[in-house]
Amino acid sequence: SKFKISAAEPFDLYHSNLQRPLSGILAETHGDLRGENIWIDPYLDLHVVDWRGHGLKHIFRDYVSLEIDLRLSVLERFSKQPHFKHWFAAESTFTTIETEISPTATASLANPFSASKDEADLWKKLYQVIGQIRLCALKGTGRKRGPEYAMSLFMSATEEMATQQDPRRQIVLMALSLAFAKDLRPAAIANSPSA
Repeated sequence: SKFKISAAEPFDLYHSNLQRPLSGILAETHGDLRGENIWIDPYLDLHVVDWRGHGLKHIFRDYVSLEIDLRLSVLERFSKQPHFKHWFAAESTFTTIETEISPTATASLANPFSASKDEADLWKKLYQVIGQIRLCALKGTGRKRGPEYAMSLFMSATEEMATQQDPRRQIVLMALSLAFAKDLRPAAIANSPSA
C-alpha cells in the first residue's frame, strides 16, 4: 500500500515560501536579534546593538531569531546533552503557537535526559521564556497569526541549520524544524489570517 506523508518536505516548503511570502507585513527589524546583541547596562537599561542586519523584514523575524538563539545558548549548560528525541518531543508539545506556555504546561516536560534538578529547571524555564516571546509577538501584531509565526520559525530554523557546524546545534534546529514542518500543511497556511 502507498503511504501519504503528513509532514511537508522541509526544503520544498522553505523554498516555495521564499518565493511567496505568507504576509505582506514587513517591519523595520534588527535582523539578528540574539542574546549577544542585547546589552543591559549597570543602570539596568536595555540596549540593542549591532544593527548591521537591520532593514525591512518579516514582522516576526526578530522574535524567531531570539527564540532560536535561546535554544542554542542553553546547550552548554547541560552536563549531558539532550538527545534529538527529547528536543523533538518538547518542540512537538508546543507547536500550537497561540497556546500559552505556562508553568503548568512545562510541568509536562519530564526530565528527559536524567539531568540534574537545576538542568531540569532550566529546560522548563527555556520553554516558559519562549512562550513569553511568542505571546509578545502575537500581541504586537494585533491579530491571531500563529500559523504565520510557525512558518517564520520553521524557515528561520532551517536557514540557521545550514550555517551551523556543531552537530549538537544542528540537532536542536532539526528537531525544531521537523516539529513545525509536520503541522505546516498548505491547507493550514491557506486558512491563516494573512492568507
